[in-house]
Amino acid sequence: MSIQVSKKQEKSELILNISVPYEDYKKYIEKSAENFSKNVEIKGFRKGTAPYDIVAKHVGEMNIYENALEEIINNSYYEAIKEIEENVKFFVEPEITIEKMAPNNPIEYIAKLMLVPEIQLGKYKNLNYKIKNTYKEEEIKDKAKKSINELLEMRSKESVQDKAIESGDKATMNLELSQNGVILEDGQIRDFNSICEEKKFIPGFFKNIEGMKAGETKNFELEFPKDYFESKLAGKKVNFKCEVKTVYKREIPELNDDFVKTLGNFKNKEEFIKQIEENISQEGLEKGKEKTTLDLLEEIKKKSKISEIPQRLINFEAKKMIEELKNSVAQSGMDWNSYKDSIKKQEEELEKEFEGKAKERVISSLILEKIGEEEKIKVDPEEIQNEIEQTKKVYATHPDYETIEKNLDDPRYISNLERIMKNRKTIEFLQKENISNL
Repeated sequence: MSIQVSKKQEKSELILNISVPYEDYKKYIEKSAENFSKNVEIKGFRKGTAPYDIVAKHVGEMNIYENALEEIINNSYYEAIKEIEENVKFFVEPEITIEKMAPNNPIEYIAKLMLVPEIQLGKYKNLNYKIKNTYKEEEIKDKAKKSINELLEMRSKESVQDKAIESGDKATMNLELSQNGVILEDGQIRDFNSICEEKKFIPGFFKNIEGMKAGETKNFELEFPKDYFESKLAGKKVNFKCEVKTVYKREIPELNDDFVKTLGNFKNKEEFIKQIEENISQEGLEKGKEKTTLDLLEEIKKKSKISEIPQRLINFEAKKMIEELKNSVAQSGMDWNSYKDSIKKQEEELEKEFEGKAKERVISSLILEKIGEEEKIKVDPEEIQNEIEQTKKVYATHPDYETIEKNLDDPRYISNLERIMKNRKTIEFLQKENISNL
């Protein structure tokens, strides 16, 4: 690219004025027009065959430019970075303002880069840490017992019985939830399956259905807990109409030598229990390693000095934390809006609440980068590409794989991934330098 770059520095920002000649961005415009041609019906042409002028007339030339703009900026911006001094270090994505954009003319824009604050590292070697198991011996045994009981329940056998519901049985039911005679939204639940124990649903539910048989119907009122995850039900009194369809007797296997041999290469149940306890102990050690590492980073942070953190940098990290929370909520199967309703907070409020933690995360990240720089910790391009290829394999069958692949090959993603991988290596370095029983 033959882009032109001028720069000026203002406090914690570096401002770049970037001009991209038409010849340098022409291929992205042509690609954008081709995409429109493939997806828009143009009379007299098969999809994907209409020439540029016809497509531009049909969809509007500025729409073609707007569609190509992100790719133009992404590629030209990273070229512009190469033009500035190597000792200038920046953080987070730039703030982009388009100054001029007209067909066949240079595209001009301003990129505001957030510069990395100055850091004076404190001592970060030979700090004498030791990993401790976060689980005590009695806790390990309790967790092992719980894990084994869950496994036994998973291996239970069920048989349909003409009997009254007792604790520990499984039942299939149709439920109807209403208030003041009006059925609630999503209040009709067909074929609801559950183990008949008080702890499995809201308080009082299974006490009411205990003794019912298949074919019987019962009406009763219950109050949902105030902390119930669905805010529209939390703390509310609701009328239940419960029809029992099927009752199952559950036979839970006995933990003995014969049973554990079906699970793997175990000689007896004592060996199996020991293995479960060792697994849980290892889990406690991993948690101990995580806690020790956090304590170590906290000490290094306290021993270091850092200039003022720009608010835009904190805001950026807080928004990132919101996105992480959204992903976590989605993985739990809950809708984001429902989650916000349940905690009675809007996104802006959450972002404000996250600012303190966001600032600490920024400081930790900056210190890790500084240590990585001091210790000349590098990430090879091959390592980055391998990580990207592994991620592509994970999403290979995703219906929107083409978009995912494009995002993974985006220079911004690659730059951020390199930073993450470098920080990961730096943490490993600090662990080796400071934790004696790693």
